[in-house]
Amino acid sequence: MRGKYLAMSRIAFLERLAYPGEAVLILASAGIRTFVAWLLWSAILSGSRREAGGMDLAALVAYYLVASILRTLDRSEGYAWEFAAEIRSGSFSKYLARPVDPARCFLAVSAGRGAWQACLILVLGALAALVLGPGALPDPAGLAWALPILALGLTALALLNFMTSLLAFAFQDITPFHMMKNELVNFLSGTVVPLAMMPPWARAALAFTPFPPLASLPARLWAGEGLAEAPAALATLAAWVLALALASRLALGALSARYEEAGS
Repeated sequence: MRGKYLAMSRIAFLERLAYPGEAVLILASAGIRTFVAWLLWSAILSGSRREAGGMDLAALVAYYLVASILRTLDRSEGYAWEFAAEIRSGSFSKYLARPVDPARCFLAVSAGRGAWQACLILVLGALAALVLGPGALPDPAGLAWALPILALGLTALALLNFMTSLLAFAFQDITPFHMMKNELVNFLSGTVVPLAMMPPWARAALAFTPFPPLASLPARLWAGEGLAEAPAALATLAAWVLALALASRLALGALSARYEEAGS
């Protein structure tokens, strides 16, 4: 049973080879976001104030660069549009005619596309290490925690995107829901503003959500910070993945009852 989902991931990975420019543009957008952050924080810290949230300008730029690049690993956001289009067009019937699980198919394709993006990031990271020296490499202990945390975080986000795409069963257009969800994820993950700048009560509340592990926590672990938070974050993420997997199955069962293929 697992073999067919691995095959889907492999096909999704190979499919990205036909569109290498897309991955490059995605990474370029992360670079542009970092450049804009540098411009803004250069202006903010140009006076007597030299730090914000305990970070100077160099630390802020490094944070935004790592956080923005890590966010590009999520390819389920784009696939949610395609999956919703299959529901609206009637192509969703293929999941009913074949012995496959729609949620697992969604996760498999998202993982394959994300793996291609990860390979490109590894190549660029290796080149950066050659040019900038060992200082560009992540902290080994932080990396050991960051990898499983990031993997579970991406799984949780993929399940959330899957449930967003299921709204196509009930609505003609999921754009408002998808856009609001994306903006919330970007803000709560620390991609827009580092979470270190939020009030303590907000950071404490966010620690119980799956959002900081998508950008903020891995970026800090990259620099060797936040190691004490990693075990709790991993346990919280595991609970969220289980809860979202159950919620996605319940949502699929409830919303797919609305599905009516033309001619059926």
